This record gives sequence, structure tokens and C-alpha cells, in this order.
Amino acid sequence: MPSWFCLRDAMKSKRKKATANHKQKRAQKRARRAEEADTRIAERERALQEQAERHQERRRQDAERAMFMKCAQLWHDGRDAEAHEAYLAAWERAKAKLRDGEARTLEAADTLFSKDLSFSFWFYEFLITLSDMVLVYPRYANTGIAICRDFLALLPDERGVMHYYVPLILGGYCYLADRDEEGACAFEDFIRATPNTRLGYVHWAKALEKSSKRRAPNLGAPGNRRADIHRAKHLLEKALTISSLFPSEISSDDYDLFEACTDEEIGTALHFDLADDNGKLAYLKSCPVHIWPADVEKLLLRALSEPQSESESESEQVERLDRQLAIELTRRLKFMDSEIVSALLDCIEDDAQPMSLRIAATGSLALALEHSGIEDQRRSSAMLSRLAVLNVDEALQELYFDADVPAELRRAALEASVRVPADLPDALPDAWYNAEVERAYASEDVAWRKSAILCMGYMPHWAQTVREALHGDDEAIRISAIYAARQSMPEESWDTIVAIARDAQASLPLRVAAMANMPFIDPEGTLVLLDQLEEDGDIADRDLRTAVSQARIAAEALRSSPCAVCGEHPDDE
Repeated sequence: MPSWFCLRDAMKSKRKKATANHKQKRAQKRARRAEEADTRIAERERALQEQAERHQERRRQDAERAMFMKCAQLWHDGRDAEAHEAYLAAWERAKAKLRDGEARTLEAADTLFSKDLSFSFWFYEFLITLSDMVLVYPRYANTGIAICRDFLALLPDERGVMHYYVPLILGGYCYLADRDEEGACAFEDFIRATPNTRLGYVHWAKALEKSSKRRAPNLGAPGNRRADIHRAKHLLEKALTISSLFPSEISSDDYDLFEACTDEEIGTALHFDLADDNGKLAYLKSCPVHIWPADVEKLLLRALSEPQSESESESEQVERLDRQLAIELTRRLKFMDSEIVSALLDCIEDDAQPMSLRIAATGSLALALEHSGIEDQRRSSAMLSRLAVLNVDEALQELYFDADVPAELRRAALEASVRVPADLPDALPDAWYNAEVERAYASEDVAWRKSAILCMGYMPHWAQTVREALHGDDEAIRISAIYAARQSMPEESWDTIVAIARDAQASLPLRVAAMANMPFIDPEGTLVLLDQLEEDGDIADRDLRTAVSQARIAAEALRSSPCAVCGEHPDDE
């Protein structure tokens, strides 16, 4: 057995070992606590740093977003120079980011900017606004050229809509900056890349048109303009030979971004945009109203308002022809604004104008008055506002009672005045119409009696007089009665008008008047009657054949659309 001393030494050794282990554990625990504390401190510092970085990134993104949004706001506020500088600064910042991020497409570029800022959308808005700025201030065209070339260099792999749009506007900017050779090269490169679409040809033609209009007055070189217009027409004619309008990569949602490319729209560009004022007016006469360009009113107003010289020169005669056609075209407008109305009234009141122009202008206002009643106002299809109706009526009344005005024009004023809509609550009293129409019908002057009958077509209480005139013996009065009966008693007068049209013994003017009015009463019945007349061979006279042809055209148009003749409203005569 071990001695007592051995046991004592063993106990001491055990206690020392236990004490050492305890100290070691305490030291390890203190070390762990210190390490955990350091970790918590490091994590807290890292979180604070990340939070600071997030705040800094958010502030940077907010500043970036504000910077990009400020550009458009300055332009909309009319601060053009500041908007131009802001756009340049924003683009320089975006360009540096694109270069550092090595993005090669717009989709990749979007990832370089904040989620709240779509770079693709901003760049799209940027180009649209820049195009507007260049149209107003051509001096910014060089800025547009530089930006387009930067875009093509920075994003060479882009194959979306901007892949097609940017090269096209680049060519347009080059022409506006008088860098024609570079513009031609840009369009030629585009056409080589997309040979089977119209896009390049149409945009090139539009660029030539815009630049030639801007430069011709300044350079004083009409030959340059003629050459540009000739080339633009050639490009549009070439475009018409290509069936495909857009590359397949461009979706229909993006079509509005480009110039119009349909046959109809190219035809408008060929015969309207690239024509002089005479050609524009002639084109408007030959095409349907629904494809008229948006700025037709400005052209008509220019033709109506341009002053004439007193000399009977050849240029004045051409101008009169233009004005006569412009007056005719105002009858096809959906709405006559105050400037058009004022120009027509000025033409009527101007003693220096030919009588034919003054009477034609009165006829245009007569048609507008007829289609400006309360129902037309409610359907938003009135040709005149209510205030314009009152102003026109008052002007025509003053004209009629002016003894110095020629009788022919006074009759036209009376015929127009009776068309003032009776359903307007604030319309002028119509008592003077009745008295003057009655006086005109009692006149021994056939011309006044004819005017009176025409007026009676718009005054229901004179229906019996119109009925008697329609069956009377005076041929001139009967012709006027046909027009009046069509207006006041279409169903009742149909059989009588048809009988006149079929009567081989009736005079040519009477039959022509009957055929001219039948389509407005019954288009279907008119077509049946015309077929019968052609089968019977009862239209040997050349003028009668012409009347039949015109009646057929009117009947077919009115059958498909009651407002197809003379624009939105059928003309009376």
C-alpha cells in the first residue's frame, strides 16, 4: 500500500493539474469572448459601412435620376439652352458608365443603372427630345451626330429597334447640319444593311425635304432645292417598288417611331409634302379627306389670306385659281376654325376680289352654317362653333342689306343666311329672312326668284310654294325648285324628280338638275334608274352622259357613306 506521503503528493499533483485546466479553460473562454466581441464589432462596422455605401449609392442614384429627369423638364419649360447642356452632361456621365461597364447592348446597359432608371427608356426619350430640339434649332444637329455615333460605337451588339432608329436619325442630323455627304453615306449604309425594306428610302427622302426647305431661302439657290426635291421623289418612287415596310425585328408597337411607309402615306409625301402650294391644293382635291395631312388648315389659310395685286398679271391669275380651289377645299374641312372663317369673310367683303371668289366663299360658309346645328354641336361634328355661327350670320345680314353690294353677291348672302340652324337657342331672329325671301319671290327678276326658291328649301312653311314651282312651267324656276324640294320634301318630290330625269322631252338643263339631286334622296334608287336609262339608250347627248356618270359616282359614294360627298358633308349644288 502506498504511504501517506505518496497519497499526499498525488493529491497535490491532481489539484495542480485541475487548477491548470481551470485556468486554461478560463483563458480560452476569455479569448472566445474577446474574439466574439471583435467579431461583433467588425460586423457592426461592416454593417455601418454597408449602410453608408447603400446611402451613398442611393444618393448617387437619386442624383443620377434627378440629373436625367432634369433634362426633359428643362426642355418642357422652354429653357432650351440649359436643356441642351443638361443633356450633354447626362450623356457624358452615361457614356463613361457604359464604357467602364463594358456593356454592348441596351439590355446590358440597363443593369449598370439603378432599377428606378431605365437607361433604354431614358435614351429613347433623349433621342425624341433631341430630334425636336434639332427641328427647332438646327445648330444642335452636330450634337445629335456625335451622340448617335457614340451610341453605335459603345453598343455595337444592339439589335433592337435602336439598331435601326439611330442610323436613320444620324443621316437626318447630317443633312440638317449641312453635312450632306455624311448624311448620304449614313443612309446608303442603312439601305445596304436592309435592302428589302422601305425604311431607308423614306427617311432619306424626308431628310432631303426638311433640309431643302430650311436652306433654300437662306442660300438663295432654288436649284439646290429642285435637285433635293427631285432626288427625294426618286427615293420615294423606289420605296414604292419594295413590298416590305419594316425589318422583321421591329415590332408594330415601334412603328410610330419611324416615318410613315405605306403606299398611301408615301403618295401623300410625293404629291403633297414635296409639291409647291399649287400642287398641294391639287392633290388635296384629288384625295379623300381622311388622308389629308394635319397642317392643311395652314395651307388653306395661306392661300386665302395672301394679298393680291391690282394688276391683271399672269401670276395674279394663277393666284386666283389657287384661291378658288382653296375656297372649294374649305367645304371639305371637318371644322372651320376662326382664322379660316375670318379669311372667308374678308374675301367676301373685299371689293377687289373677283365676284366668282366672293360667291364661292359665301357658298363655303353656307355649307358650314347648315352643318352647325345643336345636334351637330352635341355630336362634335359641327363645322362652326356657336359663336362663329352668330358672327357669320351677322356679317351676311349686313352684307345683304348693303345697297352698294352687287345683287349677285346679295343673293348669295341671302341663300347662305337661311341656313343658320334654327335649333340654336341664341340664333338671330329669322323674321328678316321671311320678308326678304317673300320680296325676292315677288320680284320680276328671274335671278331673285330663283334665289327665293332655293331659300324656301330651308324654310318649311314655304313648302307649298316649292311644290307649285316644281310643277310649274318656268324652266329656270323648276331647276331651283328641284334643289329646294330635295332639301325640304325629299320623299314627296322623289317621283317628280325621277319623272323629269326620265323624260326624253324635257330640256337638258332640267334633266341634268334632276340627275344631280337624285343621289341625295335615294342612292340605291338612283343607281337602279341610271342602269335603266343606259339600257334604254336614252342618254345619247354627251352632256347627259356626263350627268349620268357624275350622278352614279355620287350615288355610290353616298350609298357607302352618307357624308362621302364633299368631305364630311354633302354639298348642295
